[in-house]
Amino acid sequence: DSFGDQPLVELFRHFLHYGSWFDIQTCVEKQIQNVALIMAVSPTYTWQKKSRMRRHMALIHIPQPTLESLHTIFTTVAQICFKPLNEDLQKLAGPMARCTVKI
Repeated sequence: DSFGDQPLVELFRHFLHYGSWFDIQTCVEKQIQNVALIMAVSPTYTWQKKSRMRRHMALIHIPQPTLESLHTIFTTVAQICFKPLNEDLQKLAGPMARCTVKI
């Protein structure tokens, strides 16, 4: 950009292309091996225009879950976490999940 900064996506692209980072403190290239990267990005203008980065990735789209699905997920997790507690607290799992989803 105009300030000479490299976007983060370009740094990851460099790593995927060359398999290394350059340590600016010791001025030594460091090879990185046996690493798997998982990235999450939004479909921004930068991502759409950076085909050099996209060619290294497999794109998986996961749509936003429905409110009903979120409620089911949060209720299930809360019920599991509250299971060791007394019965009065266990009853709060559903209402707590509903409030969490509303937030």
